[in-house]
Amino acid sequence: MRIRDTLLVLGTILCLLAPSAADAATPRVFPEGKRPDDSRLKSQKHLNAYFPFLVPGTREAWEVRKRELKQRILV
Repeated sequence: MRIRDTLLVLGTILCLLAPSAADAATPRVFPEGKRPDDSRLKSQKHLNAYFPFLVPGTREAWEVRKRELKQRILV
């Protein structure tokens, strides 16, 4: 019974250490410290950050903007 308990503990320890050893040997696609140019990895846009809203000067410009936004929402 004692040998069985020892083997169970050793097996558990090996199972816990195996993923960390496998992770250390994984090949890298990019050099160390270099990240891919992916918009999901950049800082998130939120309402507390700078947002340059350019106000259209005329009613016609507002209507053009309205159509563009409506088309973007529908797509």
